[in-house]
Amino acid sequence: MHIFHSAVLDTRMLKANESFKRMKDSYVIFITEKDHFKLGKPVYRIERTITDIDRPFGDGNHIIYVNGAYRGDDALGRMLEDFRNRTVEGFNNRILEEGVRHFKIDEGGRDIMCKAVEKYAKGKYTEGKEQGIEQGIEQGIEAFILDKIEDGVSRSEILARLMKRFKLTEQEAEKYYEKYASVVV
Repeated sequence: MHIFHSAVLDTRMLKANESFKRMKDSYVIFITEKDHFKLGKPVYRIERTITDIDRPFGDGNHIIYVNGAYRGDDALGRMLEDFRNRTVEGFNNRILEEGVRHFKIDEGGRDIMCKAVEKYAKGKYTEGKEQGIEQGIEQGIEAFILDKIEDGVSRSEILARLMKRFKLTEQEAEKYYEKYASVVV
C-alpha cells in the first residue's frame, strides 16, 4: 500500500522528460487509528535499506506510520487528541481548531466540504456502477458460452453468436471462449 502512495507522489513530482535528479524527497505519512505494528511506539519510520551491506538505499522515499491511539503528553499526543476531538471546542492547536471550525461550521467552508463529499460520493457511485455492469456482462458471457457448449453448439458458431450478441471483436470473443470453455473440459 505505501509503495503505491510513494509512486503516486513520485509521478506528480516531475514533468515529462524532466531528469530524475530533480526529484525531491517524498514523505508518505499514515495516521492509523490503532497501533499498526503493535509495539507501543508513537511513530514508526520506514526507510529502504540495501540489506546485503546494511546501508540506507537513499532513494528519498520516507514512510511514516503514526499510531493514532498514542496518548502521550507531548506535541504529538496533543495533536492526536485534537484529531480524536468530536467537537470544534477545546483543541490544543488553535490553527487546527480554526480549520475544523471553517469546514464544519462556517457556511462557506461547510459548503465546500459538502460539495467535496458529494463529488467523492458520485465518483464512487459511478465507479461501482461501472464495475457492476462489467461484472454483469462478464457473467452473461460466461453463462452464454457454457450453455452453448452444453447444447453442443460448435466453437465457430459460439464465437459468431458472441460477436453479434455482445458486440465483441473476433479476438475478444476468442479470449472469452478460451477462458470459459476450459472450465467445461
